[in-house]
Amino acid sequence: MSFVLVVYALFLIGLTMMKYKRIFTVAGVITFLFSLITAVLFYGLQHFDTASSWHVFGKDIEKSTFIHLLAVLYGVNIICSAIIIRNYRDYRKVNRG
Repeated sequence: MSFVLVVYALFLIGLTMMKYKRIFTVAGVITFLFSLITAVLFYGLQHFDTASSWHVFGKDIEKSTFIHLLAVLYGVNIICSAIIIRNYRDYRKVNRG
């Protein structure tokens, strides 16, 4: 489980370091971030309807832990989205001409 979180963190770092030239790209990346976590949320909640825990990458996760983990990931997505928007605004300010 921790390996998946490290890969996700590296993915987020890569997205925040990129230069975005168009607002459509920014909107697409932010939509992708939130839809990815929302898809995991819906899949997990569907799984917890039939089982009390979920065996993910060698660890058993209970529903409350899963909800808290996704709440943290939503918070991280909000922070990364703010950084992406700030980087886009800075890029547009520098390259107006």
